[in-house]
Amino acid sequence: MSSTRPSGNGNGNGTEPGLASRDRILVAAAEVARERGVTGATVAAVCKRSGLPVSSLYWHFTDKDALFAEVVRTSFARWLAESPGWSEGSGDPLEYIGGLLRATEETLRRKPSFMNIGMQVLLESGEDTRQTRQAYLDVRAQALTMMTVWLERALADLGDPQLTSDVAVLFRAMSDGLVVAGEAFDDLDAAASIDLFVPMIQAVLRQALAAGGRP
Repeated sequence: MSSTRPSGNGNGNGTEPGLASRDRILVAAAEVARERGVTGATVAAVCKRSGLPVSSLYWHFTDKDALFAEVVRTSFARWLAESPGWSEGSGDPLEYIGGLLRATEETLRRKPSFMNIGMQVLLESGEDTRQTRQAYLDVRAQALTMMTVWLERALADLGDPQLTSDVAVLFRAMSDGLVVAGEAFDDLDAAASIDLFVPMIQAVLRQALAAGGRP
C-alpha cells in the first residue's frame, strides 16, 4: 500500500491539498519528533504544530508510521543534496578520503531528521514503526551503495570488490558511530578520531594496491 494519497481538490475551498499542506505536515512531524521523540509525536501533536486538521494528514498519509517513513526519505534526499558527494574529488583518492569522512561526519552530527528518527526506531521490532524503520534502512543502504561505487572507481586497480565493499561498510559504521558517540561524550573530538583512523586505512589500501588484493 502506498504511504501517500494522490493530490486532489478535496478540501472544499478551491485550493489544492497538495505539496503545500503535505510539506507543512512533514516539517511539523520532524520538529515534534525532535522535541518529543517518535513515540511522543502523536498525530494530534503534529497536526497542532502544522496548523492543519487531522483529516489533512490522513489525506496524504495512511497512518503515523507512513508519515514518519516519508519524513525519513525526504530528509535524506535533502541531506544528500547538501552533503559532500562521494563522486567528487581529484588527485590521490586515498588522500581525499580523510576530508570526505570528516565532512560526512560533520553533516551527520547536525542530526538531520532521517538520522534522528532512524536511530530512534532502528532497534524497535513492533509493527507501529515498521515502515519508518524500513525507510531508514533503505536510505542507509543507498548511502552505502554510493560509498561502494565511489571506492570501486577510486580503487579500480585493486581488483578486490569484497575489500572495497568491506571498507565502505567500515566508513559508514564509523560515521554513524561517531554521531552516537558525540551524543554520549561531550568531549569527543570526532575530527581527531578520524585523523587517527584514516592513516591506518590508507596504509591497508596502499598495501592492497601494491599487492593486487587484500594484504
